[in-house]
Amino acid sequence: MTEGAFEPSPSMFDIESPARIVGRPGRRFERPVRTAGHIPGQTRIDSRPDAAREDRLATLVGALGDVRYAVLCVQEDLEEVSLGFPPFTPAISPPLTEARTFLDAVGALRKADTDLRGCVSALRETVDAVLAVDPRSRRRREAIEGLDEIFENDRTGHSAVHAMLDEAGKVLTYANSPVLTESNGYFGATKKLLDAYRKEAERLNSLCIGLMVDAADLLEKTGALLPASGSAFLAPVASMFMHQVDALHHSEFEQLVAELLDRDGYRIVRSGGGSGDMGADVVAEDELGRRVIVQCKHFQNGNGSVGQPVVQHVYGGAVAMHRSTLAVVVTNGRITGGAKVWAKEDDRARLIDREALKRWCEDGEPLSAVLRDVS
Repeated sequence: MTEGAFEPSPSMFDIESPARIVGRPGRRFERPVRTAGHIPGQTRIDSRPDAAREDRLATLVGALGDVRYAVLCVQEDLEEVSLGFPPFTPAISPPLTEARTFLDAVGALRKADTDLRGCVSALRETVDAVLAVDPRSRRRREAIEGLDEIFENDRTGHSAVHAMLDEAGKVLTYANSPVLTESNGYFGATKKLLDAYRKEAERLNSLCIGLMVDAADLLEKTGALLPASGSAFLAPVASMFMHQVDALHHSEFEQLVAELLDRDGYRIVRSGGGSGDMGADVVAEDELGRRVIVQCKHFQNGNGSVGQPVVQHVYGGAVAMHRSTLAVVVTNGRITGGAKVWAKEDDRARLIDREALKRWCEDGEPLSAVLRDVS
């Protein structure tokens, strides 16, 4: 794994589907299919200890898919507006007979801007609901860093696009007046009106392009959060029954430990041990930058014990990294008495045996609570 990388019940989060806001019959886009209790693209592990949170996440995957569908609908509307613009040369005013077309575009762009802002609001509510599943999870928070600016603009409650469309509407309404087009030139359009008409036609074209760019950006950022993209934002909750832990491969056990650390607010610096790892299968940092290195020892069916040499190895790695680094050994098996005595002396290391791992992984207790009760 690369440096810094890291591989919702009827009363669930209730959000008005953006697809119901902007969707129309006959759309060519297909809604994502929801499967209760399962996140597409993830290996399903049935009967997790925290099934309610798993169901909630599955529901939120559907909500996020609805947002993406709604943005696709806005994109289609904007494409129709763009194709409907009459051709004109920017330096020359379009014929006044086209004013009706531009005026219709004002209404269509106003609707597209409203719908797009609705998508952003729905996305923000969905994201907030996902974050509430694991309030301290670093990977979930880091996954949405690119959305901060979009959300901040949405919170202002002001649409600059609407303000510009209102101004354009006033000019185009006058330019579309029958007095100008049916008076045989008696009440002809002034140069001032024609210049304003041309500028508003150009502005509408620019606004349409800008909204299309915004929609494409929102579509990309929304899609990047879905499980199918490889994002960890909607990954399953870090919890598992001990009999499921026992059946894991050692590398999967290391990943589980990293996910548990992430759930408790740690940033995963490295996950996955190997040659020269100094006994560290997982390296993590808390919010104050203090490092924790973890040696993971997995035994099939939990039949095995960790002795003093393992603890000495991980302690040596911690000291080599930094004196303040906390050394931790996690196992689904037992820890020998000798290892416990050696670890407790001078508080060299913290040992999480099968009983403590159950509290952390199956019962959902935070690591801080588990470590308080172990040597």
